[in-house]
Formats: sequence, structure tokens, C-alpha cells
Amino acid sequence: MATASLHDEARRGDIDLVDRWFRALDQRSIHLGIGDWLVQVTSILVEEGVLWIQIADDTRRAGSVVLRVASTTPVEQAVYALKARAAMRTSSYPTVICASATHARIN
Repeated sequence: MATASLHDEARRGDIDLVDRWFRALDQRSIHLGIGDWLVQVTSILVEEGVLWIQIADDTRRAGSVVLRVASTTPVEQAVYALKARAAMRTSSYPTVICASATHARIN
């Protein structure tokens, strides 16, 4: 008789969550004024309902962006935060963007 533990179910849930966010963001084109930014997701870590999504930044300030979202954050909220970040001049490396359903913050 096969049994599944709560840990196995939670792990499957995390895998589904990572897959959903990867499909929603990777290779997504974000319009920025006269140009576009093609999002390239390089890794995703899930930690207690929080996703840390690392994105390669090939815009004029090439580097890395880390997007922090809750499992309940709408994808469009995250895209809005990424778009707002691209319009700003930030000096930190990597740039960390916190996006949630209620607020967005760039560090």
C-alpha cells in the first residue's frame, strides 16, 4: 500500500509553485519605453511560502535581479514591480525587489 507524507505533498506543492512562476516569467517580454526586456529566470528557491526568483538582467545596467514574492502574489504584480525597477537607477547588486499583493519595494 502506497502512502504519501505531508512532507511529500508539501514538496509537490513547492514544485508546482516553482513551475508556475517559471512558466509565467521566463522569456517574458516587458515593454520599457522604446525597448523591451526579455526576462531570463536563472533560479527559484521556495522557503516557507516565499519565492526568491533570480533573474538575469541584460538591460543597460546588466547584472542580476532577485525578485521576492509570496506564493499568493499575482504574477502581474511581480511584472509591475520588475517594470518599475527597470525604470529606476539602483546601485545595489544584486537588486532585490519585494513584490506582494499589497506592496512593492525595491532595495
